[in-house]
Amino acid sequence: MTCFVLNNPSDADAVFNDKTTNNCIRIAKEAEVNGKTLKSDGIVIYNVFSKIAKKPKDLPADETAIGDSNDVYLSEIPKYKTVILGWGMCHNPPQIGPIWDKEMRTICNKLQGNTIYCVNGVTTKSRPRHPASKNLTGSDGKIKLVQIRLLNNGNAKNIY
Repeated sequence: MTCFVLNNPSDADAVFNDKTTNNCIRIAKEAEVNGKTLKSDGIVIYNVFSKIAKKPKDLPADETAIGDSNDVYLSEIPKYKTVILGWGMCHNPPQIGPIWDKEMRTICNKLQGNTIYCVNGVTTKSRPRHPASKNLTGSDGKIKLVQIRLLNNGNAKNIY
């Protein structure tokens, strides 16, 4: 089973068949790790915030953005064999920055010791590339998962 941890509130209002979900399904079926296809038997998708909004600026500017039980759900993540992270550039409004930072520290602490991947490496800002990214495939047309090491602020480094 493959677990995706995402942050993309603007896409979350379309629960099924949105671009992010379709790309996660494609990644689970086609992605390669060290030249071998992942061959996942299913996926589970978690969002960093349980609250959603079509426009991130409409998210609550306090702890309610996380939601009452979201941390309970996020605590399940370490049990998965494959964990793929993706929050990309995080165009979150400044008012939720401190909440984002706190939640990233929580997630990073929970995933210490897990093998973690992202799609085609990290962004120029050291964030795990989001599955809805235009850079889903490499120049060869294949989806590659790159193992990463999380830093405690939600940034990451590629492991080669």
